[in-house]
This record gives sequence, structure tokens and C-alpha cells, in this order.
Amino acid sequence: MDVGVPFTQGLPGAGSHERAGHLRRLALGLQVRTEEIARTITTEMGAPLAFSLRVQVGLPVTVMSSYAEVAASFNFEEKIDNSLVILDPIGVVAAITPWNFPLHQVVLKVAAALAAGCTVIVKPSELAPLSTDLLAELAHEIGLPAGVLNIVHGTGPRVGDALARHPGIDMVSFTGSPRAGREVARRAGETLKKVTLASRRAAVGIAAEQRRELPGAVAVLQPALERGKVSVKSRADEQVV
Repeated sequence: MDVGVPFTQGLPGAGSHERAGHLRRLALGLQVRTEEIARTITTEMGAPLAFSLRVQVGLPVTVMSSYAEVAASFNFEEKIDNSLVILDPIGVVAAITPWNFPLHQVVLKVAAALAAGCTVIVKPSELAPLSTDLLAELAHEIGLPAGVLNIVHGTGPRVGDALARHPGIDMVSFTGSPRAGREVARRAGETLKKVTLASRRAAVGIAAEQRRELPGAVAVLQPALERGKVSVKSRADEQVV
């Protein structure tokens, strides 16, 4: 598997303000194509369209814009006494993401990595990959240099394992199940990569046993949803928000 080159090499002379410009254009592109992306997410993973419009796409727009401001304002160099401390990008980041917030989880990782000056290789969930492909289309349209944002598709045991093992990847950012997280950490440890894991077991809440109780459950959950504190998944026997 070939991997990309650091963002600062992929875009010769790129400084933090230039990276911020790319992130702003990505945020604008997401905003312009909100309805298309929301419908894609709703079709492939089942979120209500209103939720996809407001949260599944609305949050990524906000996140991308926020990291654009971080890239523009963050001080990557600091003089301490007689020393100059320079913060360099870590390099190539592999981002492995879940299905339940397919675009949001990708953008959280991609925006932070690009703001820092890294190249990213994204492996979206094989259950909900299409919104990530749309993000890649936008990246091409706004002129993000080739090799900066890369998408690879496949299952965790094959593609995720290959990314975690690859000696050319410097960091793995993973969100998913504890079982898969342990495997990613084990594989990445073979080459001493930096790893960040979001693999806690989800707390279970029964929203409603009967359909008529659902509006009350929604009212209880709404503040948490708005603060981004809820991870939602469903089984055939569950009522979900």
C-alpha cells in the first residue's frame, strides 16, 4: 500500500494560512451541498433527513470552519529564552471511522490533521462510505493537492489492519468498538505509531417501550444531542432517535 506525503510537501510552501484557506473552502463546499450529502447519509445509514441536515452535515460544516480558524491563528513557533520551539506535523495520519456519524467522524479527524499540516488516509466504515467519497470530490474541486486526502475502502480486518501495520503511517486515529480498538492498538504498536482511540462501550438507554412514549423520550435526549453527547445506534427491536 502506498501512502501520501506530508501536507507541507504536497503543497510546496504551504503555511498555516494557506491550509486554513483550504479548510474554509471545504466547509463552504459542504454547506453548498448540504442537501445532497444529507440525503446520501439518510439513504445509506437511516438517520431521519431532518437530523442529517442539521447534525450529520451541519456539525461537519461547523467543525471544518472551526479548524480553519485554528490553522490561521495557532502559533506553530514559540521562542522560549534562547530557543525556538517549532511544532511540526506528525506526518501521515490514518483515520478509521464508524458508521453512525459517517461524515462527522471523518471531518473531526481530517480537519484537525490538515490544520496541523498532515496528510490523511481515511478508511470510512464499509457500512456508510458514500459521504466520505463526496468529501473527496469536494477536496478535488477546491484544489486540495493530490495525495493530501486519500480514501481507502474495505473492512477493518483487511484495510484497517493494513493501515495500522504500515510502516509509512505515523499515527492512527480510531473510533469504533473496543474489540477493534484493541486490535488497532496492538497492530500499530508493532511500528511504535502514535495512536488515539475512542472505543468506550456505549451507555444503554431505553428511549421508549411504546411508540406513544417516544415524544417524551426525544425531549429528554434533545439537549444531549445538541451538545454532541449521544452516540446513537439501533437494533431491529429498538425505537431510536
